[in-house]
Amino acid sequence: MTVLEYTQVHHFNHMIDPEGKNVIVLNYEQSPLYLLRSYIGGLKQVGRIVSGIKKFLMQCEEFVDPTGIVITSEQIKMVVDIAQRRFSLIDILAPVTPLVIMRLNNTNKQFNSMCGVMGEGSGTRAIIMMFNSRNEEYDPVYIFAHELGHAFHLALTHEPHIMPARFDELNELIGVRKYIPISDKIEVFADVFAIALLNCPELKAHNPFGMFGHVIPYFDRYIQVLADGVIKKSKT
Repeated sequence: MTVLEYTQVHHFNHMIDPEGKNVIVLNYEQSPLYLLRSYIGGLKQVGRIVSGIKKFLMQCEEFVDPTGIVITSEQIKMVVDIAQRRFSLIDILAPVTPLVIMRLNNTNKQFNSMCGVMGEGSGTRAIIMMFNSRNEEYDPVYIFAHELGHAFHLALTHEPHIMPARFDELNELIGVRKYIPISDKIEVFADVFAIALLNCPELKAHNPFGMFGHVIPYFDRYIQVLADGVIKKSKT
């Protein structure tokens, strides 16, 4: 079976509503093949294919045998369902091209997860990779929500190093006035999204930032306003 056939077979058309949404979750066998395809897909010259394979193998050096805990397909379905219900997130992330979520049965030396960037300009889209966590202190549901935050950021700006609208105003509102480098802002925005998404009865137990309860309503409202703006714009 080809990678394309794999992705078609595992297309979650029924997951959220009868009309279907563009979400693909790949299992342990499919994910490495899809990752390889991202390096060599579309190449038609042997030299370029070999070069792509070498880059793929270099990335594979960052993987070791799995340790820690891993998110399940059922947890991914639950989180995506809630994200769609609360923020119309799949409408925003995957209006045409499916959102691909890979589950890799390895631990990465540096990261618990990644949000890759595919395409450019208005065609930019995210691909999420979930690994076995490096430390059992990290809740995989929170980690997945954080990566959805990166994907949401990309859908808003089409450029990872441009912050979404009024982010600095949000920081001032909650009392953060010190200078924050852009690399940290990117991670903070993903956390803001994750905290907002996890602020529901089904997911509250996975929120590691419960001590910030006094600012969660601000985060919730901020993400809702951003999401509503995208949906409103798509209908005009």
